[in-house]
Amino acid sequence: MRHLPSLLALFALAASGLAAEPATPAANLPVVMLKLDDVTKVTPRWRKTAEFIAAEGLKANFGVINSSLEKDDPGLNAWVKEQTAAGVIEFWNHGYDAKYPHDKEHKGEFEGSGYDFQLHSLQRAQELAELRFGREYVAFGPHWSGTDADTWKALDQVPGIKVVWFYAPKPPATSSKIIIERRMELEKPLFKPNPEEVQARFAAVGRKFDYIALQGHPEQWDDPRFADFQRAVRYLKEQGCRFVTVSEWLASRK
Repeated sequence: MRHLPSLLALFALAASGLAAEPATPAANLPVVMLKLDDVTKVTPRWRKTAEFIAAEGLKANFGVINSSLEKDDPGLNAWVKEQTAAGVIEFWNHGYDAKYPHDKEHKGEFEGSGYDFQLHSLQRAQELAELRFGREYVAFGPHWSGTDADTWKALDQVPGIKVVWFYAPKPPATSSKIIIERRMELEKPLFKPNPEEVQARFAAVGRKFDYIALQGHPEQWDDPRFADFQRAVRYLKEQGCRFVTVSEWLASRK
């Protein structure tokens, strides 16, 4: 009987060790970057999306079409600064001109339009972000097009941009920029969030990745589509995934 206290102590120590063991280590889960496109002004749908992200304790990345910034919009400027200061939303360079394609030869703003045109688009977008929001963009993704060799030559002249969403240079073109890969789809088909697709894809391969980037278009979401977006995001949150801004992801790589 005199050995009983020591045995009980050993059982208690073992039990406490088992209880402290995490069921799913966070290191085995990818971080999630929400890439949400096409901000031109503050609309009810953009506000609703940002409010949902904040209420869920998540983060996201909103792409700005920058020709809209040529005309000063104090409401948009204040909203962007507010979201940025809160650390909830990071804004990124979604090109300058949303009117492409203009003709059959010019497939898109960053595809077939030439080096000079693309460099001006990139630089003007960065200038407008600095002017209206007080800071340049860190990330870039084209609007309505892919990229070509001129894009990567132009990007090399824009040091503020460190990261490019989804599009990698096609050999022999190269780039010093970091490419975020498209590994899963949020919208399938386009403009329609698909929580079933997200769940199935994540269950199959999601834990093999260190990050997942998901593209969406909030201005195209009516109430049922927004509800599907919420379902998809909450599923990943429930799995234990952490949602980050592109700058946070970039810093973690260093």
